[in-house]
Amino acid sequence: MRGRPIRYVLEGHEVKATPFTESDPEYFMGMCVTIAENWFGHEAIGEIHVSTIFLGIDHAHGFNARPLLFETMIFGGGEDIDLYQVRCCTWDEAMEEHAKAIEIVKNAFAKLAEISGA
Repeated sequence: MRGRPIRYVLEGHEVKATPFTESDPEYFMGMCVTIAENWFGHEAIGEIHVSTIFLGIDHAHGFNARPLLFETMIFGGGEDIDLYQVRCCTWDEAMEEHAKAIEIVKNAFAKLAEISGA
């Protein structure tokens, strides 16, 4: 699938391919400015954060059958879950992955409570 567009925009919950060139300074400046707009899922559970964002660039770099455009990560929680990461193609998949990551964190808390006897 090489050769497909690697830049995408999010219109509502729909992903649209958008051409760009490396000489498009507005695009590269926009990547830094619009990250907050693309950050649509965030949960803080204690000191652990679950974050889901729209990347805007195909992180499969054209090598997968479908572009990887959304990313969910867990920050904190020790080596078992810290920096957990999953990427997917659609808004609906991103929402599912965000919910799964929250469950991973909740399960880690439950396991810790069980171990500590709380």
